[in-house]
Amino acid sequence: MIVRCSTNELRFSMTVQHSSPYALVIGVPPASPDEMNFGGDVTFSQSTGTVVRIPFGSDRLVGCNWLPSSNGIRGFILSWSTNNSGEHFSEHLVKGQTYNVRVTFSNMPPEGSALWFSSIKLIGVFSGCSVTDQRSGKR
Repeated sequence: MIVRCSTNELRFSMTVQHSSPYALVIGVPPASPDEMNFGGDVTFSQSTGTVVRIPFGSDRLVGCNWLPSSNGIRGFILSWSTNNSGEHFSEHLVKGQTYNVRVTFSNMPPEGSALWFSSIKLIGVFSGCSVTDQRSGKR
């Protein structure tokens, strides 16, 4: 897990530690309704500007099965879609690079949800990055 979805705007820095392809996944608690209504976007940027922006919505979710299931978390890939050029967001991220990440929710996901970042080549490695909260500076 990289961050809990506790407010409508989340900011943190993240260093990618493994190889692509990558997946940005939201884990929702088991008691969440089957019909969810949330959306927003994730922006990865560096000092040179925006690297990639990923719009997401509960109407475009693709399920996944690699989040820890001991507590019943249901996982959904937020980064499955491609941009207008047909590129997947993994094509924009580079192993070893640090990105400033901003997540904004126009509609919040179910309470208790969290975001996960993983390298699909390393199924089972859920924190394919190191994270620093930009407000507190804590890892």
